[in-house]
Amino acid sequence: MQTKKIQTKAPSFDLDGRFEPKSINEETRTVEMVFTTSTPVRMFRFKGWSVEQFNEILSMEKDHVRLDRMMKGAPLLNSHNRNDLADQIGVVEKAWIDGEKLIGRVRFSKNKEVDAIWNNVKDGIIRNGSIGYRVHSYTDESENEEVQVKTLRAIDWEPMEMSLVTVPADHNAQVRTSSNETEHDCEIIIKNSNERIPEMKPVDTVALVSPTEADKIRKEEREKSQKIVRAVRQAKLPQTFAEEIIASNKSLEDCLIMVQEKWAESDAAKSISSATATRVDLGGGLDEVQTRREGAIEAILHRSFPMEHKLTEKGHKFHNRSAIEIARMVLEMNGTRTEHMSRNEICQRAFQSTSDFPAILEGIANKRLQAGYESVPQVFRKFAVETTLKDFKVSSVASLGEAPALEKVNEGGEIKTGVIGDTKEQYRLYTYGKKLAFTRETIINDDLGAMAKIAAAFGRAAAHLENTVAFKEAMLDNPDMADAVDLFHASHANLLTPAAFDAASLSAMKAMLRKQTDDKAQVMDLSARYLLVSAELEGAARTLLANQSTSGGFNVHGGSLELLVSAKLEAKDSYIIADPSQVEGLEYAYLEGARGLQIETKDHPDTLGVIVRAYLDFGAKVVNHRFAVFNTGA
Repeated sequence: MQTKKIQTKAPSFDLDGRFEPKSINEETRTVEMVFTTSTPVRMFRFKGWSVEQFNEILSMEKDHVRLDRMMKGAPLLNSHNRNDLADQIGVVEKAWIDGEKLIGRVRFSKNKEVDAIWNNVKDGIIRNGSIGYRVHSYTDESENEEVQVKTLRAIDWEPMEMSLVTVPADHNAQVRTSSNETEHDCEIIIKNSNERIPEMKPVDTVALVSPTEADKIRKEEREKSQKIVRAVRQAKLPQTFAEEIIASNKSLEDCLIMVQEKWAESDAAKSISSATATRVDLGGGLDEVQTRREGAIEAILHRSFPMEHKLTEKGHKFHNRSAIEIARMVLEMNGTRTEHMSRNEICQRAFQSTSDFPAILEGIANKRLQAGYESVPQVFRKFAVETTLKDFKVSSVASLGEAPALEKVNEGGEIKTGVIGDTKEQYRLYTYGKKLAFTRETIINDDLGAMAKIAAAFGRAAAHLENTVAFKEAMLDNPDMADAVDLFHASHANLLTPAAFDAASLSAMKAMLRKQTDDKAQVMDLSARYLLVSAELEGAARTLLANQSTSGGFNVHGGSLELLVSAKLEAKDSYIIADPSQVEGLEYAYLEGARGLQIETKDHPDTLGVIVRAYLDFGAKVVNHRFAVFNTGA
């Protein structure tokens, strides 16, 4: 066993730091900067030494850190720029060791050119610092001589300057960047080693990273971090989340996906309607990922639905490609080499959550589900009121039509308390769902077009379901109200004595609606806004609502109502419906935070592929019988 000292050369290094916001002193323009150095950092080998790489630990013992330069006013620089006096934006006033931290207090210049930087520090815009340092001596602290990666502790090192930087380098990038300064003498003390340590020639130097390589790595890491920070800001997520994922050592694409997933959990995302396809643009690199996904989705849908989905520039690279070819392309774009993969292996890798492909499949299903959903007419939305319920419990609805009337208040008199009536109308949400499997066979057989058609059918089914629940069952089937009387009934004064559909019966229906009374027997004077008729009565209705009669004379009902037509009505049925702003009537609800058709993609343990689940939390009820008048015809 021997202990050996190696005399070599080493460059200076940069170490990331952080400001302490609470330490800002606006009067003196000072702030403290903290550097934590207890975590070992992987370094590459010294040329001429047999050890390929090692972990570096900066000792925080006071005798091991040369603080003289810091205590004598080391410069505070702009991004480690040392070539121009204008780049010195302040000075280090003091530096000290506190446990495992090296802390420095820096003072900013009062020059006008520095004001913008100082203001950004105060406002928390600039949060990151970096310290340049040199190591004069290491000691080997490896557990034993068998370890492949040695651990070296810097027992003599010297901070040289502090800098402000826009974005810190990745803390786990396994490289500590070197500066372009002249190299200095460095001693390495190797302990607990029986190996023969080769003699070092004077020309041998520390080859952590060459200055050119260091500049390239620094540039790449900062560009990556800038894109992450920009994405986090545009997603309105905390800055701490950006710092967390920058330090995760994940690829840019994975980091941006983390931002997207975090945004999806935020209140901002939940407030966005899911009834239409929505995307938040997080900018930078995420836009590149999103553009790639949208291009693949566009190309696949264009093959099966060329009239509905036009091909744009972003979809050209995927145009006329089979599903398996697109899977291969997105894997290659994600950095996965596929030249030796079989079709089966490509499918298996493509279905992994780290690939773009599950998101592409979800996008295909989403667009076709939505297209199918929106293709079905839903006339009830014209006069119904949409709301949300926070859970699946039975909900009771108070009718505004039964609000108390205002009473005259004599001089000096008291305003009396009124009570809003409760109609006791109740309803609840139910969940309706279906799932669609994108399997290995779907991809290999290039059947994505067929699956997209099935997805559209699911979307249409969801819209038809809403029509059934909110329109047919809640209104057209004439269900019982809370008073155990049919919705449309003579006792509710909303059922016309059966009459043929003509100008006279329409006038009678309008009059009945106007004379409707509230629970205090007060006339509500409701105006009719909509005329709802069956498919069989559409022609007659259009004639009645035309501005001129067929004989060329004035039409008394011309332009007075908006016509709604539905094949769900019986042949002779017609309704007039009041303006929803005057009286509440049909109400439909979604689960809070889950408006419309919801879509999720999940890995399925029993299927070689992914499962796209579409589900709807929905309920509906007429909460006030006064909103319409019904004529069964004669």
